[in-house]
Amino acid sequence: MRILVVGGGIAGLTTATVLGRLGHQVRLVERTPDFATVGAGIGLAAGPEAVLDALQVDRAGKGEPIRRLEVRNAAGRVLQAAGADGARAYARPELHRALLDAAREVADIRGGRVPDAEERAAHELVVGADGISSATRDAVVGPVAMPYSGATCWRAIVPNVGIDAAFESWGDGVRVGGIPLTDRRLYCFLVRTCPRRSDGPADLETLQRWMAGIGGQAGDVVAALAALPPFHHDLDELDRPAWGDGATVLVGDAAHAVTPNLGFGAGLAIEDAGALGLLLADGCPASAMAGALRRSRHRRARRVQLRSRRIGQVAQVRGTRRVRMRDALAAATPAVVVRRHQAALDVPGHRLAARLRPVLRTL
Repeated sequence: MRILVVGGGIAGLTTATVLGRLGHQVRLVERTPDFATVGAGIGLAAGPEAVLDALQVDRAGKGEPIRRLEVRNAAGRVLQAAGADGARAYARPELHRALLDAAREVADIRGGRVPDAEERAAHELVVGADGISSATRDAVVGPVAMPYSGATCWRAIVPNVGIDAAFESWGDGVRVGGIPLTDRRLYCFLVRTCPRRSDGPADLETLQRWMAGIGGQAGDVVAALAALPPFHHDLDELDRPAWGDGATVLVGDAAHAVTPNLGFGAGLAIEDAGALGLLLADGCPASAMAGALRRSRHRRARRVQLRSRRIGQVAQVRGTRRVRMRDALAAATPAVVVRRHQAALDVPGHRLAARLRPVLRTL
């Protein structure tokens, strides 16, 4: 089948790799000429990691195992903790390069271009993987609501100050988190409740003052910043998933941009790519693909979207009494419940990977 993938981020590159490995004629177009990616770090749970393993994406030396996940209060006391076997953290540009190398082995990759109507029409299936502001989505389903979560975020990769667990520290309307990376680096993020499109701080000292209520290791991260983090954006999302129409389908953020509170947006995109490949391998016709993908993925994506939204609302509460109540409830959550939630994120990706492996081996 002749397939056009629009967008060269995690969703597009993984989709191109899956479909190319399945023997389809895949062309990927990306408007950025050099395929440069914007972002600092990223964590992938064990399920999406298993899908990339099934696709033989070479990530050797790029990912740092995530040994533990912790939610802490503003003072640094651990409220919840969970294992993270099989999860890894990456500097986003390094993961992006690995995905680009894998896609180039099986697909025609072209940067610096936006496909026109003639190019789209020359393909039997079009996959919109062009992000939260997807032009492909606008063309097939029209404008969709993109609500603001109420929080804005700064991200950076900095030297690690001795942190060995992925963590978030929750304060009063602010959060600070960190994930260890390879080469003694740390991916850190700072989140603040504020009106949409508010001006960022004019200097580092102002940002540090905004985060002054956060202590412990998170406070050490904030104090050690040498400059304003280079990446700043509001945390927007799609109101609900959209999957395309007929032979034009949507994957990744184009389909279901979620808040980053679960760290699972990229994981959903990788799962989408695997699910799309399996639908094609099962003989689903291109004309029915959007509906088939909706049936396969909507419940999963919607559950992650709503859970991430709720976590963000809880994490960003304001007021001393509400913060104390939130922290007490988080600390009282049984460990078995935390593990169950973690398994709910991991298991679908493992199942997808298990179904993909024999299909790929028969090629």
